[in-house]
Amino acid sequence: MTNIQKMRKAAKLSQYELAQRCGINRTRLSLAECGYTELRPVEESAIRAAIADIIKERLADVEYQLRPQVSA
Repeated sequence: MTNIQKMRKAAKLSQYELAQRCGINRTRLSLAECGYTELRPVEESAIRAAIADIIKERLADVEYQLRPQVSA
């Protein structure tokens, strides 16, 4: 299992979701995860940034859900 695949799975993303978020073709992402091709540095950076953004969004959502409710 490649590092990209490990990161994607840890973020609970499908290849399709990650490809959509980072702008890389899903087939290319799949080939890279299987070791049939290498991604360019800019593609790897886009993947890492997309995963980081998703994690930040989820954290913000959790923090929002945990805020005390203010009654009017």
